[in-house]
Amino acid sequence: MRFFLLTALASSAVAHHMFTGMSVSGRPFGDGTCIRVPPNTNPLVSLSDKSITCNINGDKAVARICDVDAGQEITFTWRTWPDGSRNDPIDVSHQGPCAVYMKKVNSFNDAVQGDGWFKIWHEGYENGMFCAERLRRNGGIMTARVPKDLADGEYLVRAEMLALHEAQNIGGAQWYVSCAQLHVYSTGGDARPPTVSIPGYTTPDHPGVHYNIWTQQPTLPYHIPGPEPYVPTSGGGGPRIGSVKPPVSCPVSNANWCSRPVPGFSDEAGCYRSSGDCWAQLDVCYREAPATGNKGCMAWEKICEGYNAHCQKCGAERNCNGGFQSKRRRVRAFPLVGEKKL
Repeated sequence: MRFFLLTALASSAVAHHMFTGMSVSGRPFGDGTCIRVPPNTNPLVSLSDKSITCNINGDKAVARICDVDAGQEITFTWRTWPDGSRNDPIDVSHQGPCAVYMKKVNSFNDAVQGDGWFKIWHEGYENGMFCAERLRRNGGIMTARVPKDLADGEYLVRAEMLALHEAQNIGGAQWYVSCAQLHVYSTGGDARPPTVSIPGYTTPDHPGVHYNIWTQQPTLPYHIPGPEPYVPTSGGGGPRIGSVKPPVSCPVSNANWCSRPVPGFSDEAGCYRSSGDCWAQLDVCYREAPATGNKGCMAWEKICEGYNAHCQKCGAERNCNGGFQSKRRRVRAFPLVGEKKL
């Protein structure tokens, strides 16, 4: 059995990839939104380092929380170019399994490392190909279902891909992981899935981690690292019931940054102060823009330019009073960390 052409053996940084976005029931949250986006697409190689949990800087909370109902499917998007500037598929050499974990937290400032993680889905080698190959052929799309019996509350979700193209050597396996912040709505679920510690959930010499994909006769069945996925019970849980208040919205968002309306004004000086508030927000947007890009910042910059032009016009006409009138793009926003959710 031949897994791949040997010409795929050579890989480069271009082949690296990152989890960049989520959607629920066809509703995209936006690039980088609710995700603790790592600084780059570089893989992790140490299973004992704390970064294996949620990647570099993944222990820091972000400002937005995405909502999902117990029992719903979450779609994860992986890209080799995190900002979407190119649509290159995952490199054919990067073969391996995929998995999704969750962890219930009291606060998104809680420690991410340690016990509490449970697997909700995984896929290894089936029907002649690894999960990574199926993702490569499917535009980087990966789907997992939130257990229907989970209790209502705050959860971290951790998407994982393992690349085995150098795993014939212990320590050569490459891990691609990122975490996102979710609020799971549930109607009475009380699941208590068995949990594992990350780091600690697998080892460099695990047969699914130390594995040679280049042999003529690969070792099958392939053993996926980590625990078995949690199987939901038949009782409790399920989607939210009744009406839900509409989410708070912001004029423009970019990943975990959300703009706020600028203040009104009654004269030319006030107009420029309001315009200045727009530009100050823009500075923060560009400064905080993650690897998934700054498209929202560019949209907000256009609005700031319009505000500045308005001040020039109303100043020349001596008619600066009230506020800015513009058709702003409304996007879904999520409660900020520490704010009451709607």
